[in-house]
Amino acid sequence: MYLEQENQVSIFEFIAPWNGQLNASNRWIKLSGIIPWDEIEKEYASKFTGFKGNVAKPARLAFGSLFVQAMLDLRDRECAETIAENPYIQFFLGFSEFQPAPPVSASTFVYFRKRIKAAGMARINDILCGISKDDDKDQDPPEEGGDNDGTLILDATCAPQDIRYPTDLTLLNEAREMLERFITKVFQPFRGQLKKPKMDMKNARKSFLSIVKQRKWKYNQMRSAIKKQLKYVRLDLKSLDQLLSMPGHGQLSELELNKLATIRLLYLQQEQMFKKREHRVDDRIVSISQPHIRPVVRGKAGQNVEFGAKISISVKDGYTFVDKIGWDNFSEGSLLIEQCKAYFRRFGCWPERILGDKAYRTRENMRFCKSKNIAMIGPKLGRPAKAVDAKERNSWIKESGERNEVESKFGITKRRYGLDLIMCKLQETSETEIMMQFMVMNVAHRIRVADKKKQQIETVQKTSIWQFTTSNSRIQFNFCSAY
Repeated sequence: MYLEQENQVSIFEFIAPWNGQLNASNRWIKLSGIIPWDEIEKEYASKFTGFKGNVAKPARLAFGSLFVQAMLDLRDRECAETIAENPYIQFFLGFSEFQPAPPVSASTFVYFRKRIKAAGMARINDILCGISKDDDKDQDPPEEGGDNDGTLILDATCAPQDIRYPTDLTLLNEAREMLERFITKVFQPFRGQLKKPKMDMKNARKSFLSIVKQRKWKYNQMRSAIKKQLKYVRLDLKSLDQLLSMPGHGQLSELELNKLATIRLLYLQQEQMFKKREHRVDDRIVSISQPHIRPVVRGKAGQNVEFGAKISISVKDGYTFVDKIGWDNFSEGSLLIEQCKAYFRRFGCWPERILGDKAYRTRENMRFCKSKNIAMIGPKLGRPAKAVDAKERNSWIKESGERNEVESKFGITKRRYGLDLIMCKLQETSETEIMMQFMVMNVAHRIRVADKKKQQIETVQKTSIWQFTTSNSRIQFNFCSAY
């Protein structure tokens, strides 16, 4: 059978589940007591030096909004709507009462990321990981001496950026289309007075589509198409320079001028590679709108090249520290000495052992570790030995298996917190988003550790009460049996 349901009740008749009070066991309530809001306030307030202009958003709202976005893996607009709908999140952001109107807009997140730099996020991350900021720890480590304690796990990965897969032909076609729009804008004041520069847009577009619409193309066909696009870009740049040299021309915005400078560099790089028949150039441009992005050759199965920031991290006791965010394909092995020094500044001692892949096992790194009594796990450098002790090989395999922890950290941040695709457009905002994702993962680890300790304490207390009750019952039973 089926009973016909009533219509939707009014919002004034709906009974809230918290009966006018928030649940103290909610995750956002717990998180509000973990975040070091005072340190965040100092870091955020240092960005404002004057007393003019509108009052900025509070530091707790700025940092908390980015934290909520990373924790829930939301886009800017979705996060703004979620904040407006959830009273627990509004409590986490520092509001004293629920506000139905959205406290922040989607565009405000960009300003939040610009004001909270990656360096400041790193200092906040150290505090969240339980590292006290003493003056003694901030000093450089000694050249000789020092105790050894703990295990340092090192690795690097790439955070792919949200860009179209770049090819030489598509980049040149995009540059040509932008130059055509720039010429139209700059020529606007001269309309009716001068003849507009010739732009063979129709044939240029036809030449581009004749290649990209083919499933397979020949090498000579691609070179011919690139040569034509180079010619169109060169003519458009020449026409645009002539218009810009004339007084009274139309003005380009700052963003358009930056793109124009990127197009000039792109043309020089593409022309150089075309003439030399090469496919490599230093600081290669792969995106006109995001010129800071570089190709990172990783050698991974199914994706040999990634386009984004390369990140080098270190893991200690389950906490992750981002040591470097670079946009060039640097060698992670060259950072080992600096990472060991950062370990000393954080914990006041050298690591007892280091777990890393072959990239870290260089002769310079081995000499440094030997001078600091640091054990670097793995086989010796040079030609492999003909016979290796089975006990020694099993020890390498066991200790190398512990390095899987750093791989799991990459997997968690990429699958859970959005490190697999960075949506920010600017270099500084991308770095802030990357730091925030690792910080959220550290906070989640800290909560799990605290809950585990709490369960252990409760288990010990229950065991003690049971043993005390059992012993008392035995004494009472023996006393009664005596009579």
